[in-house]
Amino acid sequence: MLNGRKTTRSVHSLVCSAFYGPPPFPGAQVRHLDGNYKNSQPSNLAWGTRQDNWRDRRAHGNGAEGEKHHHSNFTDEERGHIRWAVGKGLASGRHAARVLGVSQCSILGILQGNETLAVDQDLPANRIPVMTLELTEVRVKRLQDISEADAITEGIEPVLTGTGEQCGWLNYDHEGDGVGYCTKPVDSYATLWRRINGPDAWDENPWVWIPAFRVHQQNVDAFLAAKGAA
Repeated sequence: MLNGRKTTRSVHSLVCSAFYGPPPFPGAQVRHLDGNYKNSQPSNLAWGTRQDNWRDRRAHGNGAEGEKHHHSNFTDEERGHIRWAVGKGLASGRHAARVLGVSQCSILGILQGNETLAVDQDLPANRIPVMTLELTEVRVKRLQDISEADAITEGIEPVLTGTGEQCGWLNYDHEGDGVGYCTKPVDSYATLWRRINGPDAWDENPWVWIPAFRVHQQNVDAFLAAKGAA
């Protein structure tokens, strides 16, 4: 919720903002340094440009070049055949373009191997997190002993009426018509646990680790220096 209105933000943008501050310039994008957009670990994220994002993907072979491009006319194997035929003098670039029904520029790009050219990744320098998490406590308890406060902290979603008043918590088991919310936070968390871990996971009532953190809005070096001086 932001200013009383429900907003949607991607996980990687939330993580990057938490650890490295807000976007440093208009249009900034979250970079995934290993080229894998599913990896939102803080160490893999950084703010950058659209061009930076493209370089990250291509440097790790995750770009949309060659046959992976949605407008590609040829497979990578066919591209190899074209390069071989023109290289052996069996056809000119102009003749290949006319026979294959593409532009000469397309054939020239294939001959030059533009889609396979190596790209140097511009890794960010001095990427210092602005947030430090201090582990303050680790508890062990049965899953079903979770408190209402801890259930809410786990991120269950509130359900609002048409006038903006909260009427309960989201029922993650709900499908179709009927009541789609729970009145108690723990009941909502139970449906979320089943949704993630399987229909019998809540009833199994396993032991779970419960770490507690204190958030410090400073990088780890400044935090340790301040703690050592205290």
